[in-house]
Amino acid sequence: MKLKCALLALSALSSSAFADTFNLSTVVSKESQNKIIKEMIDTFKRGTVDQNAPITVAGTFDLNSDRKLVAINVDHVGFKVINVPLIGAYETDATIKATITNGNCKNIVVTSTKVNFGNPAIVNPIFANDLKNNAAKALDIFIKNSDLAKYCAKETSAESYNVIFY
Repeated sequence: MKLKCALLALSALSSSAFADTFNLSTVVSKESQNKIIKEMIDTFKRGTVDQNAPITVAGTFDLNSDRKLVAINVDHVGFKVINVPLIGAYETDATIKATITNGNCKNIVVTSTKVNFGNPAIVNPIFANDLKNNAAKALDIFIKNSDLAKYCAKETSAESYNVIFY
């Protein structure tokens, strides 16, 4: 019984315990998808995005009661990369999940990454490692190039001044 009460208390204190979930398609346009994937590939420094292949982004995001971003669940991000050294082309579908403390989008905590599909499959371990190492940066790019940025906490200066004119 004590364990059950402790778990209930922990979930009540969690920033996402009372979060509302929304579809990523409401904040990411087709144009944004292309820009996001291009910047992500540039981050990985391996190949270029195939503009002729479809780009897919699907998933959800959570907002707390203050309308601040507390979680991103990219269930599917699919794209094709060409001009990959020694390989040529690589097509993939991946998952990235992360939490964000009360809208502080500079503090992204990646909870999981996974390569759902990859062709050629021999590249999957390499891409999985790149994804794991760069997932927070990828989500940062995702936030900045979508309407998710409006759900981030505004930065405040450490010092503030009151200026009074007479």
